[in-house]
Amino acid sequence: MSVVYHCVVFYYVFMHPCFCLWDIQTKRLQTELLRLEARREEAERKSAQTADKVMMLTDVANQVEETRKENDSLLNQVFNQKYITKVL
Repeated sequence: MSVVYHCVVFYYVFMHPCFCLWDIQTKRLQTELLRLEARREEAERKSAQTADKVMMLTDVANQVEETRKENDSLLNQVFNQKYITKVL
């Protein structure tokens, strides 16, 4: 094969505008991929934070419910004590 043939092949493989467009497209896609990966990581981080908040709020809601039950029980005891005292 001649040197000219190799030069022509080299030009069409590496210097041809189609190759340059492919390289630009590849870089654009890589940039887009990095951007999307960053968005995914941010969404995962926010999701984990939200899950932690849900667990904390569930614990608080359970504590509120327990306190309400204790208050109801104490109110019943006070009411019953006053009722019994009045009856006697």
